[in-house]
Amino acid sequence: MKHDIIGFLVILILTVTAGAQQNGIESVESPVTDSTEPTYGTSEIEIEIESDAEDASADTTRNENNVTSDSLPPLESMPEITEFAEADYPDSLQKDGVEGLVRMDLLVSDSGTVDSVAVVKGLHPVLDSSAVLAARRFQFSPATAGGEPVPVILQYEYRFSLQEAVERIDEYVNFSGRLLEKGTRKPIIDAMVVVHFIDTASDTTLPVPFGVYRDGLGRFEGQYLEENRLVTLTDSTGRFAFTSLPAVSVEVTAPIPGYEAFAEKERLMPGELLEVTYYIERVSYNELEITVYGQVEEKEVSRRQLNVSEVKKIPGLGGDAIRVVQALPGVSRPSFGGGQIVVRGAPTWDSKFYLDGVLLPQLYHFSAVKSVYNSDALETIDFYPGGWSSRYGGAIAGAVEVTGKKAADDRWQGYLDPNINDGTFFVEGPVNDRVSVLTAGRMNFSGFLLKWGLDNLDFNLPFTMQPFYWDYLARADVKFTEESSGFLTLFGSGDRIELLYKGFPGGNDEIDEATDRAEMSLAWNMVLAGWDRAVTERLTNALRLSVTRANSLTSIFGTMKVDNIETFMHLRDELSYDLTDNMRINLGADVFVDNIDMNLTLPGTSDIPVRDTITDWLFGDIGGYLMVEWQPIEEVQIIPGLRYDLYTELDYRGAKVPEFWDYTFDNTTSYSGEPSLRVNGRYNFLDNHTFKGAVGSYSQSPQPAGFVIHDEFGDPHLPATKASHYVLGYEWQITDLISLDVLGYYNRQWNIPRMGFRGADVAGGAATWIPDEKGRMGGMELMLRHDSGDRFFGWLAYTLSRSERYDSGLDEWVLFTDDETHNLQVLGSWRLDNNWDVGFRGRYVTGKPSTPIERVTYDEDQRMYVAEEGEPYSERMDPFFQLDIRVDKKVAFNKYMLSLYADLQNISYFFYKSPEFYVYDDFYDMETRQTVSSIFIPAIGVRFEF
Repeated sequence: MKHDIIGFLVILILTVTAGAQQNGIESVESPVTDSTEPTYGTSEIEIEIESDAEDASADTTRNENNVTSDSLPPLESMPEITEFAEADYPDSLQKDGVEGLVRMDLLVSDSGTVDSVAVVKGLHPVLDSSAVLAARRFQFSPATAGGEPVPVILQYEYRFSLQEAVERIDEYVNFSGRLLEKGTRKPIIDAMVVVHFIDTASDTTLPVPFGVYRDGLGRFEGQYLEENRLVTLTDSTGRFAFTSLPAVSVEVTAPIPGYEAFAEKERLMPGELLEVTYYIERVSYNELEITVYGQVEEKEVSRRQLNVSEVKKIPGLGGDAIRVVQALPGVSRPSFGGGQIVVRGAPTWDSKFYLDGVLLPQLYHFSAVKSVYNSDALETIDFYPGGWSSRYGGAIAGAVEVTGKKAADDRWQGYLDPNINDGTFFVEGPVNDRVSVLTAGRMNFSGFLLKWGLDNLDFNLPFTMQPFYWDYLARADVKFTEESSGFLTLFGSGDRIELLYKGFPGGNDEIDEATDRAEMSLAWNMVLAGWDRAVTERLTNALRLSVTRANSLTSIFGTMKVDNIETFMHLRDELSYDLTDNMRINLGADVFVDNIDMNLTLPGTSDIPVRDTITDWLFGDIGGYLMVEWQPIEEVQIIPGLRYDLYTELDYRGAKVPEFWDYTFDNTTSYSGEPSLRVNGRYNFLDNHTFKGAVGSYSQSPQPAGFVIHDEFGDPHLPATKASHYVLGYEWQITDLISLDVLGYYNRQWNIPRMGFRGADVAGGAATWIPDEKGRMGGMELMLRHDSGDRFFGWLAYTLSRSERYDSGLDEWVLFTDDETHNLQVLGSWRLDNNWDVGFRGRYVTGKPSTPIERVTYDEDQRMYVAEEGEPYSERMDPFFQLDIRVDKKVAFNKYMLSLYADLQNISYFFYKSPEFYVYDDFYDMETRQTVSSIFIPAIGVRFEF
């Protein structure tokens, strides 16, 4: 209810003496003003008092705003209200919606009291009477004229408004809830929640008509009115709340992009709080639905970074994101059941694998069906096929770093994923505001099923392979302060693979009783701690420390046996300082120390095995690096870097300056270490067009590690193996989603150990390892990529390459074992309606080189048949072709989700059998052979997500 004085009509009767009433009354209407509070208009009034009333009318000039009298003094001040009385506003009239103005004439006496009230314009009889009663109780400061109080008549408008009744409504929450994503229970934040009022008459307790009450609800904080609908937004936990809603039926909607249309009817009860949880279904639960516009800033020339959500559903990978490395340019096809990563024609041991900056013992389980680290615990995968920066050492071919993701801190979630190959569980969530945890585990089933089948069913196979594996992961993330955070990871893996070949001739049961099989096993456990701190706005530090203990066993058909126990520690600390806005300096320490206990058994003369036991054999790479990220102009980026690696297990004279080839001058020092110089750069010569290049020197401890520098079986004075990389490339961002990356590369390697003889002649010399082998690799890599869009994700990857080794015996270059001239992969994944996803991967690869067998002879010393080979790698196997298909279907329930999937690997087996290797029908003459092909591997399972 409003009580505004809109203005005054001054009809002034000015009494100067007791007989003044006989002179008549002169009045002036003052301007009318509109105000929400009682205000008083003013007017300029000049008053003169005449002695004769008749002459006064002739001598007085009147207009709309003035009164002029020669006999009346001017009005000096208008009345001002000092006490206000509120008129009664009956509830019944408020409910009926009666509101408006009552216009009255008030006679204000010279003492400021209201002597009389007259209604000029009425509103309602009850309200007219109420306004008159209230006006009689008003108190004013009197008007003055000639320095004396005078009575006046003024016009006053009393407003009866329903708004005042609305403002008196109690503020209380009577409808609240949460919006959660159906199936995942993920909070939907910043989402619009809309209340539509279905009926308007069911709540009879409203103090005003429904429309007025509804309009008044928009004044409460956190909600607003839009086209007769009440709207609010969800917070960071998906919660929403509405205040003081009437007890009526409503329809609740939530128009959210990317989610199905949602509408739910609710009935609000008087005096009750209605709490709800709405589970809203996404249009698609496909991880590939995220559209990525633009690219993250690239620094490394050959770096290929992949988002985990993009690759988990690539066919042929079994849902394992890390295996995508095998589908990238520059990586040769691994053999069946092998976990190799052959980067640009170099063996796997020439590359290094990292988790959060520290070394991993292995990246894949022996069967290569899965990687050792759970894909859902990953943030990104970085693959460096060559020309990488000084941050990584101890490798000469490539580097792969997987970055673990922080445990979810918003809610508890996880899944169970049993399939015909293995079973996996995964759980993550917050402990409190600062700590969140993540845990996962996996166990292989297929190896046990295969073993049972071989033991109980009648199979007649030339060989069988039985893989067994498990892994576990636990991670805790802690936020210490706004500038400091850390994590602790417990991580472990176990593998055992048996290759049974009952017809294998030879072997010595004194070396190993299992002469009919080759067995490899590896089990390890790691503790990894990380700490990140922003020291200042320009200075940051990242510290990583890991300790790993591993047990490994290798036994090959009774011909050799190696049993290792090793404990290694890896410390990495990187300090980064932004010197200017265009230059960052990175200074790092990279220390790796490995302690090995080894039991080695090899065949000797006269059927007596040679055994050796080594304890506390110390290996280590103590490295330091400096890397500068410099952008002299906007279009150019240059990253020079220096690195030094000291190999503590080696005893040789290292280099003074970085070597890019085997220098002819004396470049040696007294330290067993190698300096490296690496530079890469990028030039954006046009929008979306970039030239890039890299050159660098690299080194590693000679491989296979330890064995080649053994005092008896190797040479403890072998030097580090070295390499130089040269890369030139071009990038074209064709559209927001489509990009082209083309690289040409040439790699040189030298000081590669090979088995040879030491002495004057072969017959009299001793077998050992000689570091005189060289390698060279060159080729072109192309990747045409379509990032995740509304419906599609995929790429075309092609590698043209040649990998060679220098054969000192033949004095010529020969093909390397894993040389592949052509490697073409095409893959894609489509999101269909109703949460269906379909994808494929097709691979065509040139057959691997093979060496023909000319004849077989018996070696009495080794007690085994030895094949005499022809010209090395003068033949090739038939081309390899494989087609993989994957189908996914998600079914969302309110609090959980089921994912049904079928990953059909090598479905092409039914119409083309790709060769892997040869098995001879008769090992003693090797005249006929069979081709062993990759088999069809189905991975069918149900994933329960909660």
